[in-house]
Amino acid sequence: MFFFTGYGQSGAGTRHYVIIGAFSSLENAERFGSQAVPQGLTVNYARNEARGVYYVYVLDTENRKAAYSFGARIRKDTDYKDAWVFSGSLATLEQNVEQGTEIVEQPKVTPNEPAAEEEVVEKQEEALEEEPVVAEQVTEQQVPQEEKEPAFDPNKSPYYFKLVSSSTGEEVSGQVYLFENEQANQYQTYRGNQLIGLGKPANAKQTYFVRVNAPGYYPIATEINYANTTDLGQSDNTTVKVDLERSRTGHYVEFNNVNFLANSAIFTPASQPELDAFVDLLSKNPKYRIRVHGHCNGKFERNATIRSASENFFARGEGTQEVSVSAKKLTDHRAQLFKDYLVSNGIEANRIKTKAEGGSTMLFPQNGPLGGLNDRLEIEITKGK
Repeated sequence: MFFFTGYGQSGAGTRHYVIIGAFSSLENAERFGSQAVPQGLTVNYARNEARGVYYVYVLDTENRKAAYSFGARIRKDTDYKDAWVFSGSLATLEQNVEQGTEIVEQPKVTPNEPAAEEEVVEKQEEALEEEPVVAEQVTEQQVPQEEKEPAFDPNKSPYYFKLVSSSTGEEVSGQVYLFENEQANQYQTYRGNQLIGLGKPANAKQTYFVRVNAPGYYPIATEINYANTTDLGQSDNTTVKVDLERSRTGHYVEFNNVNFLANSAIFTPASQPELDAFVDLLSKNPKYRIRVHGHCNGKFERNATIRSASENFFARGEGTQEVSVSAKKLTDHRAQLFKDYLVSNGIEANRIKTKAEGGSTMLFPQNGPLGGLNDRLEIEITKGK
């Protein structure tokens, strides 16, 4: 499945890195990176000062399409199925794991490059058992700068699902799910507002059934005809515009990719795009008031990691602590974590209330294969326009 979407900086001078992992300590990053060498990858390291983590990366280029093309090949041809693209400024640590050369910090980006940075992050497991922090990884393999048009798979067509607010016309962040038909239980998933390569559906009608979920907007279901697509090079892409209506008072917002590290009130790194999309929704709709409902899998007491003094919402480590908590107390910490994240991004605290539900409202059997999905947040819009 080709899932290489999200958002990031663009423009002349912006660097794009293909990441295979991220860790709070350089030692763990190096240990992870050394495992990539036998797969023929030349591994390098970079420091993301804003998030306080070390990236393991395999490509550094100004060519955004080249980064996405190479990232897709990494996901397809190697064990790094959760590789993603980071766009922005990084201080790279020059080290070739295969040769074991000395680490010397050398920033590769120019001083006048924009300081803000955004990432294309994919959901992934913690790479090392003892280091379940920001799971981002990068292995370097330079693609020639002159490669202007890294083509999609010839069996796929370029698609762009344009998700926009019906009231403002602005693009909004969301998830696109593609099914062979309305009853199918298997699907492909992509983030909206990104160019993707989409293969032909297997059904005779050459159609996809499409569901779109965007935090803070009502879900949409529709059908598209794949046969109308054109080949890359003959046309830029086939754009599918999806108008989304904002959620109103009384509606519950469910997230697609907001999750927690195991037994914790710490977000997984892959949660950040949807969290930021919800921040954007509240910023653009100042009359919205919400109640955050925290849920967990089961009603038993457990040992859990909670954020205490840490400024990092996405990693265990300094500033977190291990505590023994009831199910209800764990969900209280989770709801408060979400509130703290919103407030840290400029949303007024008096617009947000929290409620700990514990394990009282589970969607799936506790010990079943989907039990982990009971660990979740639901956002109730208590006041809107």
